Amino acid sequence: MPGIRALGVENEDRAALEDLSKGYALYINSGTTELEMNETVEGFGIRKFFKGVYGQPMSKLDNLKRAMEAEKTTPKEMIFVGDSDWDFEAAEKFGCHFVGLANSWNEWHDGKPFPIIRSISELRDIIETLLTKR
Repeated sequence: MPGIRALGVENEDRAALEDLSKGYALYINSGTTELEMNETVEGFGIRKFFKGVYGQPMSKLDNLKRAMEAEKTTPKEMIFVGDSDWDFEAAEKFGCHFVGLANSWNEWHDGKPFPIIRSISELRDIIETLLTKR
């Protein structure tokens, strides 16, 4: 996890998380262990924006179910933001919306079957559109 910790959280993304957390229940769904993710989120100073930080040993699909049950909602009312094909596959199996977070290693660009953002701050612009589609 030192690589992720070294990246930090951009100020514009921190502001977006704060703003989004006022209107939406935010959860982290990671392939990293829950203990490590909680330590990282605490280290970034962004824990207060998330209702839950989920990770291994549970699968991403199981973690989506956990968030759904905690919020008493449906998959159609959820958005999973992820940066891997595994994230997209979990969202498809679960039946929720997916937004891809492009980065240097996934090299995602337009043409994917889902919207792509390059920073969390861009999520504000598409979230309402996605939730009113289904």
